[in-house]
Amino acid sequence: MATVWMARMHGQGDFSRTVAIKRLLPMVAEDEETVRMFAEEARVTSELNHPNIVQVYDFMRDEAGRGLIVMEWVDGLDLGRLIRAHARTGTMIPWPLVTAIGIELLRGLGAAHRRVDAHGNQAAVIHRDITPANVLLSVSGAVKLTDFGMSRAMDRATITAPGTLKGKMPYMAPEYLGVGEASERTDLWSVGAVLFEAFTLEPLRNETAPTKIFGMASREAPSVRETRDDVPESLGEIIAGVLEVNPADRPESARELVVALSAVLREHDGPTDEEPLAELVRAARS
Repeated sequence: MATVWMARMHGQGDFSRTVAIKRLLPMVAEDEETVRMFAEEARVTSELNHPNIVQVYDFMRDEAGRGLIVMEWVDGLDLGRLIRAHARTGTMIPWPLVTAIGIELLRGLGAAHRRVDAHGNQAAVIHRDITPANVLLSVSGAVKLTDFGMSRAMDRATITAPGTLKGKMPYMAPEYLGVGEASERTDLWSVGAVLFEAFTLEPLRNETAPTKIFGMASREAPSVRETRDDVPESLGEIIAGVLEVNPADRPESARELVVALSAVLREHDGPTDEEPLAELVRAARS
């Protein structure tokens, strides 16, 4: 739908900063629904001021009238690329670092879920497209959630037709695949699928055909400990809980999941701060 470019933004005097510019592709720039969704992405993300969410600085149009979103530039790679780098070498990502990535991702997602509007009313933003590609990891060890292009802000009428699925099907929660209803717990299931993949280096649903994915929707997720016996049993139970088929059986909020994952890390002696993650990112990028 869009391409992202690195650019340099200049201001008064010697002020300048590196930014990312996201621009609609020519083949969709005239599609009314796509244009509305692109503008909504800019509006929604600009209101989410959090260190674990990629920040939006401006929304404008180019000389051809195509929309442009000026965003924070994250120097690093996405989680999908990190997973592929480790899959090529057959080396697992250390489970404490995967857990730390999950905690930071959930903090950003929780901020979106807790959003309030200009009148102070609860107006959650449901992301609907949490995938490894939308989790950015910087060379300084920061974790940032990006791409709210499929998101739904609960203070706005829906832009897409009822029943329309938005996002990547392998990462869609069972209830979203079934009836197209997205909620905070739908996003949490997607986080679980992303973390499962980061732990095991294999996608939870290793299928791309829609009919096969629909057929897998009601199946119980395998345990990460089937692949990773070094993962603590308590951590395996947390991931299994967030991947429950019934949304009522999952954690209620991103914060609840942050608390649970943090408790596991407190029992681990090794470092899980920005530096070991930064080293991992730099190694995967080299």
